[in-house]
Amino acid sequence: GTEDSERLRAVGGVWSGRRVVLGVGVDGLNSMLCAELHEADHSVHPLDVLVVGGGFHNAVGEEADKSAEDYGIWSPTRRALGEHGWQMVQQQRVVIIGAGRTGSQLAESLHRMGNVDVTMIDSDRVESHNVGESSLLNRDDIGRFKAQAIAGQLWKTSPGTGRIDCVLSALNSQPSLAAVSGSTMLISAVDNPAARLLATILASLFLVPLLDLGTGIFHGESLASADRTAGRTMGADIRLCLPDRCLLCTGGLPGVEQAATDLLESGLSERAADQQRPWFDQRSGSLRSLNGCAVSLAIRMVEDWLANRLPQRKNRLLQLRFEEDGSPVLTKSDYGHTRSSDCPICRIAGQGDGGLPYVAELLRQVRDRARQAG
Repeated sequence: GTEDSERLRAVGGVWSGRRVVLGVGVDGLNSMLCAELHEADHSVHPLDVLVVGGGFHNAVGEEADKSAEDYGIWSPTRRALGEHGWQMVQQQRVVIIGAGRTGSQLAESLHRMGNVDVTMIDSDRVESHNVGESSLLNRDDIGRFKAQAIAGQLWKTSPGTGRIDCVLSALNSQPSLAAVSGSTMLISAVDNPAARLLATILASLFLVPLLDLGTGIFHGESLASADRTAGRTMGADIRLCLPDRCLLCTGGLPGVEQAATDLLESGLSERAADQQRPWFDQRSGSLRSLNGCAVSLAIRMVEDWLANRLPQRKNRLLQLRFEEDGSPVLTKSDYGHTRSSDCPICRIAGQGDGGLPYVAELLRQVRDRARQAG
């Protein structure tokens, strides 16, 4: 008002040139932001001020109403991503394969981003060794389905408004296939090569972008020694594969020959394939801190991809490795958007439901190709 403006001029003093005078919480301004342009001819023009950031509850002029409350509880995220990036994130219908240590963190992170719809595919139940490293699980959840327990906690604790759905059956079941085909992004957060191979096949069939996360902690011969961390290697791979390229063509897929064999012998059930060996035969434990690194890098990659900050026609591989002294090393590789002519998975891209009857033959081709390459 006039009174506040007079106080602002008093604070600004007398100037002999063109100046902008800014007042913050001066006397009766009550934490308002006021600004005026003082011309050399002593004329004064009020200025509109908009400060983007936490802690400012008021601004002056026509922009005054654009406070944090107008952006809702996700205002920091909206401002950081930009409105285009934010709106793109809100349109996502994400399917997460695996509701374990990594999948649970992914589900929580995505649901807390606003209106993102999340479907978790996992037919496993919570065991005691799942509770310590997973998000949103506790002792009372032992024996329940992982996906259901996580979804229930998300509704209780998260401000997210998107749908949370669960599919409690194998990846090759009709409910799972329907969820994948209707998604805008498929995330593979599994801990066995068979499920990872089946996920990349489905992503290719239904032309869904695939985000794959894998973490690993491995020990040498010193595993039986007193120092169980000696000789340890640790790291994570995070890959974004666009629909025209699969995991085999974006950094490879470790153990692909055995994965294809396991799927063929189990009738394309990734759960049955995984149950053929105990979890501790495949990896040397888990760390929530390592899984969290992978999840954070993956979410950041998706945010930048949706906001057009990443090359839109590139498939990206991030590899995180921890050296012996614990120092992290991050490397990046980009792969072109051209299909590999000799890749059996890329050849079935876009066939949708019509390609499902040929998955077994495709797996035999993948297995034979891996044997020849080995």
